[in-house]
Amino acid sequence: MVAEPDHLFQALDRDLSAIAPVAEAMRNYAAGMLGMDGATSVELSLVEALTNAIKHGSLNGRATGQIVVKGHANGRAMVVEVFDSVPVVPEGLLERAGAHRLEINSEDIDTLAENGRGLSIIVLCMDEVTLSTTKDKYILRMVKYPET
Repeated sequence: MVAEPDHLFQALDRDLSAIAPVAEAMRNYAAGMLGMDGATSVELSLVEALTNAIKHGSLNGRATGQIVVKGHANGRAMVVEVFDSVPVVPEGLLERAGAHRLEINSEDIDTLAENGRGLSIIVLCMDEVTLSTTKDKYILRMVKYPET
């Protein structure tokens, strides 16, 4: 991960082994503003986002092309953005994510959701999560505010 005075930047290949060093660098960067609990939430969310991007990109037959991660502390919050040419989340999944996707009845294994759990973890760990598109990119923007 490339560290600049005011942000982090990394372009990574669609390789699951590339996730850990990027997520760890983002956690270390976020720790100064958010403390370890908040920084760990950022790290977990980034791991989930990158895992989804790599796995779903490969499933859609687009196993090539880099994913770009940018992170910066803007004075009020930690902002992490994932830029990808393959959809990070399917249409409408962000709106359906939330705590209910993580509920499990231990006596009924059928309550275990088949998909969307990673996105629900992101939504619960971060304070704001948005998905936007440009002509050729999908941008997952995650924001975490310091505890007050």
